[in-house]
Amino acid sequence: MILYHGTSEYAAREALKRGLRPRGETGEDNWTELGIGSNPRAIYLTDTYACHYAINARQAGTRFRTPDGKLSKRIAVIEIETRGLPFTNFRSDEDYMAFTDPSLQGLMTEENIKAKIRHHANNLGTDWKQCLATLGTCVYLGRIHAKHITRVAFFDPKANDAMAWAMADGSLTPEAFKFAGKYHRSYIKWLFGEPVTTDDVISLPPATDEESIWNEKRKYWDDVIANRDGIEIIEGGQ
Repeated sequence: MILYHGTSEYAAREALKRGLRPRGETGEDNWTELGIGSNPRAIYLTDTYACHYAINARQAGTRFRTPDGKLSKRIAVIEIETRGLPFTNFRSDEDYMAFTDPSLQGLMTEENIKAKIRHHANNLGTDWKQCLATLGTCVYLGRIHAKHITRVAFFDPKANDAMAWAMADGSLTPEAFKFAGKYHRSYIKWLFGEPVTTDDVISLPPATDEESIWNEKRKYWDDVIANRDGIEIIEGGQ
C-alpha cells in the first residue's frame, strides 16, 4: 500500500537521509498555532491530502536553504511503500476519533471539534483502515526507515499558483472528503507526473446556456495541468 506524507523541503531531505521521525523527535508541529497539538509519537500519513498538508507545512519549522543561501519555498510530498512496516503500528488519527466521538454529535462547533481533537491526540484508535476510508488519513507510531521512501516530489507553488491554490483549498472533514477527496488525490497524481485531466482535478458542471464560459474555464485548467514548471522528482529507497 502506498501512502504519502506532505511536508517542507527541509523535512523531506532529512527524511531521505534519516527516515521519517515522529514529531516528538523533530520538535516541529504545524498545528500548535491553531491550538491543536498532534501526537508526539506519530507520523501522519494520507492517501489523499498530501499536497494540502505540504502547503501548510512549507513555512513552518526549519527551512531549507538553496545553494545561493535563499530560503526554499518549495513543498515536498514523500511517497511511502508501507509493505514491510508492522501494521500493528498504524492507528486512526485524532481527527477521525473526534468526528466519530458520540459525545460530539449535535455539537459540531469549531471549538467543540478542536477540544475533541486535543482530547484524542494521545488516545488514538486502532481502526486505521476505516480512518483512511472516512478521512483519507491515518497515523504511524514510530520511525519509518528511509528504505520505505520510494519517491519525493518537490514543487514551487509560485510556478503554478492555480494548482497551489487548489491544493490548499478545503476543509478536512468526512463530508468534505466525500466530495473533494477525489480531487486531492488527483493533485498527488499530477505532482508525480501521472496522467490527470481537468475533470479529475476540479469540479466542473455540465454544459449549460453559458457553455462558452465553462469551455474557457476548461481550457484554462488544461493549461494549468500542462504546466509542470517548478517540479522535481527524486528517487528514494536508499
